[in-house]
Amino acid sequence: MRPHDIKRIAAALACLMLVACGVSTSPTPDPPMPTPSVRDSIALYMPTTPVAPDPLFPKNPQEQQAMSLVFDNLIDLKEDRSVAPSLCRSYTVTHDGQQSILTLTLREDVTFHAHPEAKLTAKDVVFTLEKIKGSDSPYATMLVSMHAVTEVDANTVRIVVNSNLHTFIRALCLPIVSQMLYEQTPLPCGTGAYRITSFLPTQGLVMARNENWWQGQAPYAFANVLPIEGQATALTSFAAGAIDAMTSDLRRANGLVGAHNMMRQLPLPQFSCLVPNFADPIVGRRAVRAAVNVALSRERIVTRIYVGRGRAALMPYAPLDELYDIACEPPQPNLATAQQLLIDDGWVRQEDGTWKRDGVPLAFTIGVVDELNHPERAEAAQDIADQLAQIGIQVTVNHLTAAQYAAIQAKERDFQMIYADIGLTNTCELDFLLNPSGRANFYGYNSEAMLTALRAFRNSQDLAQAKAAVRDIAAAYATDVPLIGILTHAQTLVYRSDLTWLAQPYGEFWPQLLGKK
Repeated sequence: MRPHDIKRIAAALACLMLVACGVSTSPTPDPPMPTPSVRDSIALYMPTTPVAPDPLFPKNPQEQQAMSLVFDNLIDLKEDRSVAPSLCRSYTVTHDGQQSILTLTLREDVTFHAHPEAKLTAKDVVFTLEKIKGSDSPYATMLVSMHAVTEVDANTVRIVVNSNLHTFIRALCLPIVSQMLYEQTPLPCGTGAYRITSFLPTQGLVMARNENWWQGQAPYAFANVLPIEGQATALTSFAAGAIDAMTSDLRRANGLVGAHNMMRQLPLPQFSCLVPNFADPIVGRRAVRAAVNVALSRERIVTRIYVGRGRAALMPYAPLDELYDIACEPPQPNLATAQQLLIDDGWVRQEDGTWKRDGVPLAFTIGVVDELNHPERAEAAQDIADQLAQIGIQVTVNHLTAAQYAAIQAKERDFQMIYADIGLTNTCELDFLLNPSGRANFYGYNSEAMLTALRAFRNSQDLAQAKAAVRDIAAAYATDVPLIGILTHAQTLVYRSDLTWLAQPYGEFWPQLLGKK
């Protein structure tokens, strides 16, 4: 998992939590349900930590969820990952040769907790971005195309961007800290809906409502983030009523739904795919990857493994994404076509139904990380193996520890294919997956058509250019099959039924969230 994948669930829950924080909700449905006003607190969890979380260096998704209550983002993202205002009220774009100039205008009514004299200024934004860039923050990879950031005046920031402006703007969905308070206060001090009143490793974070929040007032007087180790323990705590909302895998979430608990999909999805080792003599062959690509029934995997809560996908874009194009759709399964691709590549069908080419059997392994929180990954890999066995491709599922997987990522060896989940954030997934220097591109897949399309994508200056580049990437992708997309799917949020604001359709409460004063 990439370091900034920490952000994917946290960003989604942050959006959901913000709705609870000072934004009016839709009329109460009939029959009436309990409203948030019935309770005066909400409880989340995070792993035990000896020090209070750092908003710029969160160690896990739960810490980031906690910090989303304390810090506002520079910009927000809608469900389709288009830009929405937050601390940045508006922005303009100009171009200077190959560089783009992004000018941000900040809100003037934002102050940091307990320090009314500490107003948000351009200095804070410059400090935050410079603190992140080049560091080991999970946000750092999102700022690689930032050439420079400067203060124009107290409420204006100028950012020079070298490439991929369209993606970079979305990378600004990150928390902003105070230059004055960041290293001077013992507890994180933000601009968000809640302020931290205390922290102890054994008690977690205790937060109180920020009465001076620029968006209004959060409906709950208190928010508590309890120290709990592991999702299994957290699920037990949720079932016992100790915490009020958490993310979980689908089947565990299904088991918790009832009269008092609800479930919904988070709006920021994941992309599951088979990542090949291009140096491997078998899966490094384009025809083998193409045969696998067209042989698989993604719908079967969606139905059997992901209990219908996913969508077959060739590319790392979900239908709601503003960059989505019909060209991103995967092929329909066709076993005859898959077999013909192998025959054309010189593979010979044996009497037992398997294949050989120059005496070498068509067999490979799919590595998958054994993770108690996500058993569906190993099950999906096994289903892929079972499907490919129907046309004589021999696949063995290789169960990996997290340490083994990390070694594979670092050394780029000792594997043939990996079943991977890629978090679809506001970062450039295409570069990560397909660029020769991308960390999921093992041994340098470097199609000239793909590189040309990627350059166009990185240099896109508006949505139309970015979508055109995605179509070109999809065309090159279909020809070369640099990886095999399986599906997009979402993490699941389980929550108390009296948190009625979480039950609203995402598309309905976003306009309310954006109606900021």
